[in-house]
Amino acid sequence: MSRGERFTQSAREIMRAAQEEAVASRTGSIETPHMLLGCIRVRKSLAGHVLEDLKIDYDQVQRYVRAAHPAEPTPPASYNLSRETRSLLDSAVSIARSRGDQHVGSEHILLAIVKGDDKSIRYLMRQINLEPEVVRNN
Repeated sequence: MSRGERFTQSAREIMRAAQEEAVASRTGSIETPHMLLGCIRVRKSLAGHVLEDLKIDYDQVQRYVRAAHPAEPTPPASYNLSRETRSLLDSAVSIARSRGDQHVGSEHILLAIVKGDDKSIRYLMRQINLEPEVVRNN
């Protein structure tokens, strides 16, 4: 089974939403903060519920992401996953496997986001008071 087949519907929706965020901001690649925005946007997912319960505000996160990742002068023809986002998805797969889960869901993506070493997401988490331990407990 390929990695793409292992993702649940909500995880795929998060990835689509992250791509839409990258396109809207014209950054040229899908970055890990776009993945967090995708988690917030897909409210029916477990990750969406956790972030909603923690009162993580979409508009506040989006303002940070757009400020931190300026738009390119001309829109790129295609949007690829950044190296950090590919690493994040690999981490989500590892988290799912370590828990004995057969599929990668939104919760695994969110756990990978808060676990990750990407400096931009770490800074963003501090700005919006998103504590990794609180996310893991929820």
